[in-house]
Amino acid sequence: MIEQDCCHSFSSRYVDKLREHGNRLTKTRKLVANCLETIEGPFSTKDLHQSLINQGHENFDFATVYRNIQTLAQLELIHSIPKTGRYIKCNSKHSCLPKSVHVIYRCDRCESVNEEQLDQDLVGSIYFMTKQMNDNFEAKGVVLELSGQCSDCKTLS
Repeated sequence: MIEQDCCHSFSSRYVDKLREHGNRLTKTRKLVANCLETIEGPFSTKDLHQSLINQGHENFDFATVYRNIQTLAQLELIHSIPKTGRYIKCNSKHSCLPKSVHVIYRCDRCESVNEEQLDQDLVGSIYFMTKQMNDNFEAKGVVLELSGQCSDCKTLS
């Protein structure tokens, strides 16, 4: 897995991605990014909304938070965890890389979630395989969700 940090904090990666895609950094987006810096682990739109309110931003409506979540997901800075309806921040320190594969590990027992980015050597193999399977489709990103048991739950069994 990739260790080196070339893109700094979540907030700075968000700013970089917004600019890269021609979006503005609004006051609302900055507040959401700063709030996400404090959130660890999976979160829902409701969790983020409540966190913003707890930080003194009572004027945030739920629809605004939802739209920001959608933007973050489109920029691949957060990943959806389909079976839970929650999200996890991308912990990739290399959001500057053109193609990536993110693996989400979800424990069925305790519902813990972790995310890692595959090493670039493996990424090339996965993209080659997808191209061989469907020549009419060019993948730009892959998120793979694995469910099972984390090491803590496995020792409890």
